[in-house]
Amino acid sequence: MSDRVAIDFDDTLADYMGLYRLAASFSSCKEIYPDDIKSWEWPIQYGHERFIWFTKFIHTKENILYLKPHEAADIAWIYRKFWTHIGEVFIISHQYSDEAEEAIKLWCQYYLRTDLLECPLNVFIVKRREDKVKKALELNCNIIIDDNVNTCWEAVQAGLVATLIRRPWVRQLPFVADSDKLIIVDSLYAAFKQLYKRRLMSRDVE
Repeated sequence: MSDRVAIDFDDTLADYMGLYRLAASFSSCKEIYPDDIKSWEWPIQYGHERFIWFTKFIHTKENILYLKPHEAADIAWIYRKFWTHIGEVFIISHQYSDEAEEAIKLWCQYYLRTDLLECPLNVFIVKRREDKVKKALELNCNIIIDDNVNTCWEAVQAGLVATLIRRPWVRQLPFVADSDKLIIVDSLYAAFKQLYKRRLMSRDVE
């Protein structure tokens, strides 16, 4: 049985750090570095109105297309190998813009080279972060890859295998990280490698 995997877009596939720093400079905030980001709500310290502007800015079509991928040199190869050997991939992203779905599809076509692969490009947008796991369950996914601690913990509680990518803001876990359904890694490549190993082990059992 093939796995069905939900992958986050923001800071899992796409690297938002450059865009965060650009938005901060435009909105007269201080210069932003990775260690400054300690939670997903970090821009709120600059006031509610600026936070709303900041959130809308980083989710426009133009700025999504501006993003570079994490691990750019290998991302198309990783995606191809992963899809070929493990299962079907669904990109589920928490976005505020109605144009985000089209932008993410264009981004994936360029960086993942999905037009060269015999695999569908499945992109789904949710308006609330809390709905990501719900959407993954609706799509019958059994694995989720994300850089958000809360999303991964909600996925584990829902019975999914969660792979948490340790970004600068992933610091203290609000739960005991010894679940056999939680995998913690330092890169997207390591996430795919662990899931590939898990897939091989499951085949041996079968």
